[in-house]
Amino acid sequence: MSAPLRRYEWILVAFFVYIASLAVVFWRPVGIAAAVAGLTLVVGIARIDAVIARPGSRALRDWMSPGYVLAAYWSLAPLARGQEARLFDAHWVQWDRVLLHDLGLRQMIESAGPLLPASLEFVYLLLYGLPTVLIGWFYWQRRRDRLESFLEVLFASALLTYALIPLLPSAPPHLEFPRDDLPLYLSALRRLNLWLQNGADITTGVFPSGHVTVAIACLLGIKRVMPDRTQLLRSLSIYAGLLLLATIYGRYHYAVDVFAAVGVAYVASLLTGRLADWQPTAMPEVATAFQPRTK
Repeated sequence: MSAPLRRYEWILVAFFVYIASLAVVFWRPVGIAAAVAGLTLVVGIARIDAVIARPGSRALRDWMSPGYVLAAYWSLAPLARGQEARLFDAHWVQWDRVLLHDLGLRQMIESAGPLLPASLEFVYLLLYGLPTVLIGWFYWQRRRDRLESFLEVLFASALLTYALIPLLPSAPPHLEFPRDDLPLYLSALRRLNLWLQNGADITTGVFPSGHVTVAIACLLGIKRVMPDRTQLLRSLSIYAGLLLLATIYGRYHYAVDVFAAVGVAYVASLLTGRLADWQPTAMPEVATAFQPRTK
């Protein structure tokens, strides 16, 4: 029979308890309800798997994990506070202007025309599907036995980021300063990214950057559980570097959001690594009848 909760699911449970506590402090009844709904979903699906104990139910838990991350992010929405709580945006944007203008980052990106700006928008868009693609990669490689450890890094990094967001309210620079520092080119991909943000984003805050945290966590997670896959690690490293540029240049986040997200992902990876060393666990129910793929 499957374990009632996997380690990354315990991380998620702890996060929803934290969000419920913040909702009580801020007195946001909708936030309490959102946290309870998240807890119910996670525990309910785990319990269904524990009762059924079939490959399909176990796979459902795997493939639900990106949805859990999204649900955790949306649970922050009721904790949004007003403009008066944004204390740092005006300072952070000044640092960005040094990077974009004084150091020439914007000029470098736009110097060859619209191709690189549009490519960076595409990089930013791809992040939404990255965790799901990597779950599929573990299945394709027949290494589902390594998936839980990867998801621990992903969940610890993303949820630590989300836990910080309500504490330092801020707004995306392209909304907070809509007439300043915006990219020169308004491509179709940028329009799509802006449309997604307007329709599915939250207004609670942007510090640290969830996009960047997830990208770095995916890189660190693969590095931990499949360190021999050098080609994939190289590709993820290049992707993460481009995403950092896209996030700052596109004015989706301040540079401080990006650097903080990198730090959060590394701290979360370190903590989960220490936890794994202290109390190693396996996934006995995921043994397969075939050998893993080689590089």
